Amino acid sequence: MKKVIAILFITAACFSVSAQSGSHAGPYIGANFAGVNMQTPELSTETRTGVQAGVFYRKGDLLYGQVGMEYQVFRVHMTDEDPIEGMRDDDVTFQKFNLPLYIGLNLLPVTDDIVNVRAYAGPTFAYIFNVPVNDLEFTAQDLARIRIDGTIGAGLDVMIFNLDVGYNFGVNELFTDEFSGRTHYAFVNAGISF
Repeated sequence: MKKVIAILFITAACFSVSAQSGSHAGPYIGANFAGVNMQTPELSTETRTGVQAGVFYRKGDLLYGQVGMEYQVFRVHMTDEDPIEGMRDDDVTFQKFNLPLYIGLNLLPVTDDIVNVRAYAGPTFAYIFNVPVNDLEFTAQDLARIRIDGTIGAGLDVMIFNLDVGYNFGVNELFTDEFSGRTHYAFVNAGISF
């Protein structure tokens, strides 16, 4: 985790060196509140809190585009009520790399360097690269490892400080077979921009 955060901060520093007028780049860290909308009745889920850290590059005046790179720990409590094996439950963790691509609107572009409010939406491409050992015996191979999700959100910028809140909803299935469900999570990120 420390190596991932170090890489993200180095990438943010590289972005900030190349930042021009109307563009911003920087690192952020935050929490997510994850769940899975299950369609298979024998598997139920409960929300758990995870974390993410990333870097972003944003360019534009009234309308802007934003790209990022993010490491995310997504956690959800799952209960499997299998009639043969009995009930099993555990917190299942997904470790992911996300590539968010947003189009947004600066709602206060004249005060952009002091205070700004933003609204944005777009796809988030995700790759699940690891699922640590759990009592339900889920592995990364049981999941659709390459995913496309949708995101909507809003941000507040005060000088170099950023606060973002948003909601991410799964577009494709989480599981490769047997179960059916789509992920969703709310997130809060705090960061700085240059």
